[in-house]
Amino acid sequence: MKRLTVSALLSLVAVLGLTLDSQAGFRHHRGSCQPVCDAPVSCYSAPCEVQYVEQKVTCYKQVMVPQEIDVTICKTVPRPEKFTYTVCVPVTKQATRKETYYTRVEKPVEYTYTVCVPVTVQETRKETYYTRVEKPVEYTYTVSVPSYVNKTVKVCTYQCVTENVTYTRPVCRQVPVTCTDACGNCYTRCQSVTVMEPYTCAIVKRVPVYTDVVVKECIYTTESRVGKRIVCELVPAYRDVTYNVCRVETKQMVGKRIVCELVPAYRDVVYNVCSYVNETREGTRTVYDTVYEKAKRTVHVCQTVPYETTVRVAVPCATPCYSSCDSCSAPCYTCGHGHRCR
Repeated sequence: MKRLTVSALLSLVAVLGLTLDSQAGFRHHRGSCQPVCDAPVSCYSAPCEVQYVEQKVTCYKQVMVPQEIDVTICKTVPRPEKFTYTVCVPVTKQATRKETYYTRVEKPVEYTYTVCVPVTVQETRKETYYTRVEKPVEYTYTVSVPSYVNKTVKVCTYQCVTENVTYTRPVCRQVPVTCTDACGNCYTRCQSVTVMEPYTCAIVKRVPVYTDVVVKECIYTTESRVGKRIVCELVPAYRDVTYNVCRVETKQMVGKRIVCELVPAYRDVVYNVCSYVNETREGTRTVYDTVYEKAKRTVHVCQTVPYETTVRVAVPCATPCYSSCDSCSAPCYTCGHGHRCR
Protein backbone atom coordinates (compact mmCIF):
# COMPACT_ATOMS: atom_id res chain seq x y z
CA MET A 1 0.00 0.00 0.00
CA LYS A 2 2.86 2.39 0.79
CA ARG A 3 4.40 1.81 -2.67
CA LEU A 4 1.09 2.59 -4.41
CA THR A 5 0.61 5.77 -2.37
CA VAL A 6 4.14 6.98 -3.17
CA SER A 7 3.67 6.23 -6.90
CA ALA A 8 0.42 8.23 -6.93
CA LEU A 9 2.04 11.21 -5.21
CA LEU A 10 4.98 11.17 -7.65
CA SER A 11 2.58 11.11 -10.63
CA LEU A 12 0.62 14.06 -9.21
CA VAL A 13 3.83 16.08 -8.68
CA ALA A 14 4.97 15.34 -12.26
CA VAL A 15 1.62 16.52 -13.70
CA LEU A 16 1.69 19.73 -11.63
CA GLY A 17 5.33 20.35 -12.66
CA LEU A 18 4.46 20.03 -16.37
CA THR A 19 1.54 22.42 -15.90
CA LEU A 20 3.68 25.03 -14.12
CA ASP A 21 6.46 24.71 -16.74
CA SER A 22 4.01 25.24 -19.57
CA GLN A 23 2.61 28.36 -17.91
CA ALA A 24 6.02 29.81 -16.99
CA GLY A 25 6.83 30.72 -20.63
CA PHE A 26 4.01 33.32 -20.76
CA ARG A 27 3.60 36.67 -19.03
CA HIS A 28 0.35 37.23 -17.23
CA HIS A 29 -1.27 40.66 -17.64
CA ARG A 30 -4.55 41.56 -16.04
CA GLY A 31 -7.13 43.41 -18.10
CA SER A 32 -7.25 43.38 -21.92
CA CYS A 33 -5.13 41.25 -24.28
CA GLN A 34 -1.54 42.46 -24.76
CA PRO A 35 1.17 41.14 -27.10
CA VAL A 36 3.85 39.08 -25.43
CA CYS A 37 6.93 37.83 -27.21
CA ASP A 38 9.73 37.26 -24.72
CA ALA A 39 10.97 34.06 -26.40
CA PRO A 40 9.82 31.61 -29.10
CA VAL A 41 6.99 29.48 -27.67
CA SER A 42 7.01 25.90 -28.84
CA CYS A 43 3.89 24.55 -27.09
CA TYR A 44 1.69 24.90 -24.06
CA SER A 45 -0.62 22.63 -22.12
CA ALA A 46 -3.84 23.45 -20.30
CA PRO A 47 -4.23 22.30 -16.67
CA CYS A 48 -6.45 19.32 -16.00
CA GLU A 49 -8.32 18.01 -12.97
CA VAL A 50 -6.85 15.11 -10.97
CA GLN A 51 -9.01 11.99 -10.89
CA TYR A 52 -9.09 9.40 -8.09
CA VAL A 53 -9.74 5.65 -8.41
CA GLU A 54 -10.58 3.26 -5.58
CA GLN A 55 -8.18 0.32 -5.37
CA LYS A 56 -7.85 -2.62 -2.99
CA VAL A 57 -4.47 -3.04 -1.29
CA THR A 58 -3.06 -5.48 1.26
CA CYS A 59 -1.90 -4.01 4.60
CA TYR A 60 -0.31 -5.61 7.63
CA LYS A 61 -0.99 -5.08 11.33
CA GLN A 62 0.49 -6.39 14.58
CA VAL A 63 -1.79 -8.74 16.60
CA MET A 64 -1.09 -10.31 20.01
CA VAL A 65 -1.74 -14.10 19.75
CA PRO A 66 -1.72 -16.46 22.78
CA GLN A 67 0.78 -19.35 22.52
CA GLU A 68 1.71 -22.25 24.84
CA ILE A 69 5.42 -22.83 25.60
CA ASP A 70 7.33 -25.38 27.72
CA VAL A 71 9.13 -23.97 30.78
CA THR A 72 11.19 -25.52 33.58
CA ILE A 73 9.94 -24.77 37.14
CA CYS A 74 12.20 -24.99 40.19
CA LYS A 75 10.41 -26.19 43.37
CA THR A 76 11.62 -26.69 46.95
CA VAL A 77 10.37 -29.94 48.61
CA PRO A 78 10.74 -30.32 52.44
CA ARG A 79 11.70 -33.68 54.05
CA PRO A 80 12.47 -34.67 57.68
CA GLU A 81 16.02 -35.77 58.61
CA LYS A 82 17.40 -37.19 61.91
CA PHE A 83 20.70 -35.90 63.33
CA THR A 84 22.82 -36.40 66.50
CA TYR A 85 24.13 -33.48 68.61
CA THR A 86 26.06 -33.12 71.91
CA VAL A 87 24.70 -31.09 74.87
CA CYS A 88 26.66 -29.91 77.94
CA VAL A 89 24.52 -30.77 81.02
CA PRO A 90 25.41 -28.93 84.28
CA VAL A 91 25.89 -31.14 87.42
CA THR A 92 26.00 -29.55 90.94
CA LYS A 93 28.03 -31.18 93.82
CA GLN A 94 28.87 -30.05 97.38
CA ALA A 95 32.53 -29.66 98.41
CA THR A 96 34.26 -28.53 101.68
CA ARG A 97 37.11 -26.01 101.49
CA LYS A 98 39.21 -24.12 104.10
CA GLU A 99 38.54 -20.35 104.02
CA THR A 100 40.81 -17.62 105.40
CA TYR A 101 39.13 -14.54 106.89
CA TYR A 102 40.54 -11.45 108.71
CA THR A 103 39.50 -9.86 112.04
CA ARG A 104 40.16 -6.16 112.79
CA VAL A 105 42.02 -5.43 116.09
CA GLU A 106 42.45 -1.81 117.36
CA LYS A 107 45.38 -0.62 119.59
CA PRO A 108 46.82 2.81 120.61
CA VAL A 109 50.28 3.79 119.27
CA GLU A 110 52.42 6.83 120.18
CA TYR A 111 53.93 9.01 117.41
CA THR A 112 55.97 12.25 117.18
CA TYR A 113 54.90 15.16 114.98
CA THR A 114 56.23 18.67 114.26
CA VAL A 115 54.13 21.82 114.78
CA CYS A 116 54.81 25.30 113.34
CA VAL A 117 54.24 27.96 116.05
CA PRO A 118 53.93 31.66 114.96
CA VAL A 119 56.07 34.19 116.94
CA THR A 120 55.64 38.02 116.56
CA VAL A 121 58.85 40.16 116.88
CA GLN A 122 59.28 43.96 116.41
CA GLU A 123 62.03 45.06 114.01
CA THR A 124 63.30 48.55 112.98
CA ARG A 125 63.99 49.05 109.26
CA LYS A 126 65.18 52.03 107.21
CA GLU A 127 62.54 53.18 104.67
CA THR A 128 63.20 55.24 101.56
CA TYR A 129 60.53 57.72 100.41
CA TYR A 130 60.49 60.35 97.60
CA THR A 131 59.52 64.03 97.68
CA ARG A 132 58.39 65.86 94.48
CA VAL A 133 60.29 69.11 93.73
CA GLU A 134 59.21 71.45 90.86
CA LYS A 135 61.63 73.74 88.99
CA PRO A 136 61.51 75.79 85.73
CA VAL A 137 63.71 74.59 82.79
CA GLU A 138 64.42 76.42 79.53
CA TYR A 139 64.06 74.54 76.20
CA THR A 140 64.38 75.40 72.48
CA TYR A 141 61.66 74.60 69.94
CA THR A 142 61.18 75.21 66.16
CA VAL A 143 58.17 77.08 64.71
CA SER A 144 57.09 77.21 60.99
CA VAL A 145 56.18 80.84 60.13
CA PRO A 146 53.96 81.24 56.97
CA SER A 147 54.59 84.05 54.43
CA TYR A 148 52.76 84.83 51.16
CA VAL A 149 54.61 85.67 47.86
CA ASN A 150 53.06 86.74 44.54
CA LYS A 151 53.80 84.26 41.70
CA THR A 152 52.94 84.34 37.98
CA VAL A 153 51.44 81.09 36.63
CA LYS A 154 50.38 80.17 33.06
CA VAL A 155 46.72 79.02 32.83
CA CYS A 156 45.41 77.08 29.80
CA THR A 157 41.83 77.76 28.65
CA TYR A 158 39.97 76.50 25.57
CA GLN A 159 37.93 78.52 23.05
CA CYS A 160 35.42 77.00 20.62
CA VAL A 161 36.04 77.88 16.90
CA THR A 162 33.53 76.92 14.19
CA GLU A 163 34.86 75.77 10.76
CA ASN A 164 33.07 74.68 7.57
CA VAL A 165 34.37 71.39 6.13
CA THR A 166 33.36 69.89 2.77
CA TYR A 167 32.95 66.11 2.46
CA THR A 168 31.84 63.79 -0.37
CA ARG A 169 29.12 61.18 0.14
CA PRO A 170 27.48 58.62 -2.21
CA VAL A 171 23.86 59.39 -3.20
CA CYS A 172 21.60 56.79 -4.88
CA ARG A 173 19.19 58.20 -7.50
CA GLN A 174 16.62 56.71 -9.89
CA VAL A 175 17.47 57.60 -13.53
CA PRO A 176 15.08 56.73 -16.44
CA VAL A 177 16.75 54.47 -19.03
CA THR A 178 15.34 53.54 -22.48
CA CYS A 179 15.59 49.82 -23.31
CA THR A 180 14.63 47.71 -26.35
CA ASP A 181 13.16 44.23 -25.97
CA ALA A 182 13.70 41.22 -28.30
CA CYS A 183 10.82 42.29 -30.57
CA GLY A 184 12.32 45.77 -31.10
CA ASN A 185 9.83 47.58 -28.89
CA CYS A 186 11.18 50.44 -26.80
CA TYR A 187 10.26 50.93 -23.16
CA THR A 188 11.53 53.06 -20.31
CA ARG A 189 12.52 51.78 -16.89
CA CYS A 190 14.10 53.30 -13.77
CA GLN A 191 17.68 52.36 -12.91
CA SER A 192 19.52 53.08 -9.65
CA VAL A 193 22.70 55.19 -10.14
CA THR A 194 25.16 56.08 -7.35
CA VAL A 195 26.57 59.65 -7.60
CA MET A 196 29.20 61.21 -5.32
CA GLU A 197 27.93 64.61 -4.13
CA PRO A 198 29.80 67.12 -1.96
CA TYR A 199 28.18 68.44 1.24
CA THR A 200 29.37 71.03 3.77
CA CYS A 201 29.04 70.69 7.54
CA ALA A 202 30.14 72.88 10.43
CA ILE A 203 32.49 71.45 13.05
CA VAL A 204 33.58 72.98 16.32
CA LYS A 205 37.22 72.81 17.41
CA ARG A 206 38.66 73.63 20.82
CA VAL A 207 41.71 75.92 20.57
CA PRO A 208 43.97 76.21 23.68
CA VAL A 209 44.73 79.78 24.90
CA TYR A 210 47.47 80.40 27.49
CA THR A 211 47.27 83.44 29.84
CA ASP A 212 49.45 84.65 32.73
CA VAL A 213 47.72 84.78 36.13
CA VAL A 214 49.22 86.17 39.37
CA VAL A 215 48.53 83.93 42.40
CA LYS A 216 49.65 84.05 46.04
CA GLU A 217 51.97 81.22 47.11
CA CYS A 218 52.36 80.31 50.82
CA ILE A 219 55.97 79.72 51.95
CA TYR A 220 56.86 78.37 55.39
CA THR A 221 60.08 79.53 57.17
CA THR A 222 61.46 77.67 60.22
CA GLU A 223 62.32 79.81 63.29
CA SER A 224 63.94 78.72 66.58
CA ARG A 225 62.41 80.00 69.82
CA VAL A 226 63.21 79.60 73.54
CA GLY A 227 60.54 78.72 76.13
CA LYS A 228 60.21 77.58 79.77
CA ARG A 229 58.44 74.57 81.25
CA ILE A 230 57.98 73.17 84.79
CA VAL A 231 59.88 69.92 85.46
CA CYS A 232 59.07 67.71 88.49
CA GLU A 233 61.92 65.77 90.15
CA LEU A 234 61.66 63.07 92.85
CA VAL A 235 64.20 63.61 95.69
CA PRO A 236 64.90 60.53 97.87
CA ALA A 237 64.78 60.71 101.73
CA TYR A 238 65.31 58.10 104.49
CA ARG A 239 63.53 57.37 107.82
CA ASP A 240 63.39 54.60 110.51
CA VAL A 241 60.12 52.58 110.77
CA THR A 242 59.23 49.83 113.33
CA TYR A 243 57.41 46.78 111.92
CA ASN A 244 55.78 43.74 113.58
CA VAL A 245 57.42 40.72 111.95
CA CYS A 246 55.72 37.32 112.26
CA ARG A 247 58.05 34.36 112.25
CA VAL A 248 57.27 30.61 112.33
CA GLU A 249 59.20 28.29 114.67
CA THR A 250 59.05 24.45 114.63
CA LYS A 251 58.28 22.45 117.82
CA GLN A 252 58.31 18.65 118.42
CA MET A 253 55.21 17.16 120.07
CA VAL A 254 54.13 13.59 121.05
CA GLY A 255 50.62 12.23 120.36
CA LYS A 256 48.60 8.98 120.30
CA ARG A 257 46.51 7.45 117.51
CA ILE A 258 44.43 4.27 117.14
CA VAL A 259 45.90 1.77 114.68
CA CYS A 260 43.77 -1.07 113.22
CA GLU A 261 45.43 -4.40 112.40
CA LEU A 262 43.93 -7.37 110.47
CA VAL A 263 44.50 -10.73 112.19
CA PRO A 264 44.03 -13.84 109.93
CA ALA A 265 41.76 -16.81 111.00
CA TYR A 266 40.70 -20.09 109.31
CA ARG A 267 37.34 -21.96 108.99
CA ASP A 268 35.71 -24.78 106.93
CA VAL A 269 33.05 -23.71 104.36
CA VAL A 270 30.76 -25.96 102.21
CA TYR A 271 30.41 -24.79 98.55
CA ASN A 272 28.21 -25.94 95.66
CA VAL A 273 30.54 -26.83 92.74
CA CYS A 274 28.99 -26.91 89.24
CA SER A 275 30.57 -29.12 86.56
CA TYR A 276 29.47 -29.92 82.99
CA VAL A 277 28.95 -33.42 81.51
CA ASN A 278 28.69 -34.04 77.72
CA GLU A 279 25.46 -35.85 76.73
CA THR A 280 24.58 -37.14 73.23
CA ARG A 281 21.02 -36.52 71.99
CA GLU A 282 19.02 -37.16 68.78
CA GLY A 283 16.81 -34.62 66.98
CA THR A 284 14.78 -34.17 63.80
CA ARG A 285 15.18 -31.25 61.36
CA THR A 286 13.55 -30.27 58.07
CA VAL A 287 15.75 -30.34 54.92
CA TYR A 288 14.62 -28.70 51.66
CA ASP A 289 15.52 -30.35 48.32
CA THR A 290 15.41 -28.56 44.94
CA VAL A 291 13.26 -30.32 42.28
CA TYR A 292 13.02 -29.24 38.61
CA GLU A 293 9.71 -29.90 36.74
CA LYS A 294 8.50 -29.15 33.23
CA ALA A 295 5.25 -27.24 32.78
CA LYS A 296 3.33 -25.34 30.09
CA ARG A 297 2.69 -21.61 30.20
CA THR A 298 0.52 -19.40 27.96
CA VAL A 299 2.25 -16.27 26.63
CA HIS A 300 1.17 -13.59 24.13
CA VAL A 301 3.27 -13.36 20.93
CA CYS A 302 3.19 -10.43 18.50
CA GLN A 303 2.45 -11.60 14.92
CA THR A 304 2.00 -9.73 11.63
CA VAL A 305 -1.47 -10.40 10.08
CA PRO A 306 -2.38 -9.23 6.53
CA TYR A 307 -5.72 -7.59 5.78
CA GLU A 308 -7.30 -5.89 2.70
CA THR A 309 -8.53 -2.31 2.56
CA THR A 310 -9.75 0.14 -0.11
CA VAL A 311 -7.81 3.39 -0.77
CA ARG A 312 -8.18 6.27 -3.26
CA VAL A 313 -5.30 6.57 -5.78
CA ALA A 314 -4.71 9.63 -7.97
CA VAL A 315 -4.60 8.88 -11.75
CA PRO A 316 -2.49 11.27 -13.92
CA CYS A 317 -4.29 12.88 -16.86
CA ALA A 318 -2.85 13.44 -20.35
CA THR A 319 -3.11 17.02 -21.78
CA PRO A 320 -2.60 18.01 -25.47
CA CYS A 321 0.28 20.27 -26.48
CA TYR A 322 -0.36 23.03 -29.02
CA SER A 323 2.45 24.69 -31.02
CA SER A 324 1.72 27.77 -33.17
CA CYS A 325 4.02 30.58 -31.93
CA ASP A 326 7.37 29.43 -33.29
CA SER A 327 8.81 32.92 -33.90
CA CYS A 328 8.08 36.60 -33.40
CA SER A 329 6.41 36.77 -36.88
CA ALA A 330 3.22 35.35 -35.28
CA PRO A 331 2.62 37.50 -32.18
CA CYS A 332 1.27 35.86 -29.03
CA TYR A 333 -1.56 37.25 -26.97
CA THR A 334 -2.62 36.58 -23.45
CA CYS A 335 -6.11 37.20 -22.10
CA GLY A 336 -6.99 36.54 -18.49
CA HIS A 337 -5.51 33.16 -17.45
CA GLY A 338 -5.33 31.56 -20.95
CA HIS A 339 -2.86 31.97 -23.81
CA ARG A 340 -3.44 31.90 -27.53
CA CYS A 341 -1.53 32.74 -30.72
CA ARG A 342 -2.68 34.54 -33.87
